[in-house]
Amino acid sequence: MLSELVAGVDRAGPRTEGTAGQLLDAHIDHLAARGRQQRTIDGNRTMAPAIEQGTLGAMPLKRVTVKAVHDFYKRLNHR
Repeated sequence: MLSELVAGVDRAGPRTEGTAGQLLDAHIDHLAARGRQQRTIDGNRTMAPAIEQGTLGAMPLKRVTVKAVHDFYKRLNHR
């Protein structure tokens, strides 16, 4: 079942026109709604602007690649 879902996403790609930054915001809201600790929520909200303001955050999800994520982390490590 899970392997079929993963294979389907691999074939079709994401089904949204949203950006990685929008997905991150939705994920943080989801964590809050699920009752995660406030420290976790605050930590994620603190890091979110760095992602959202960079090229990765503005990138449509269907264009996010492993290289784009790798390059993002590489830039973070060189700050």
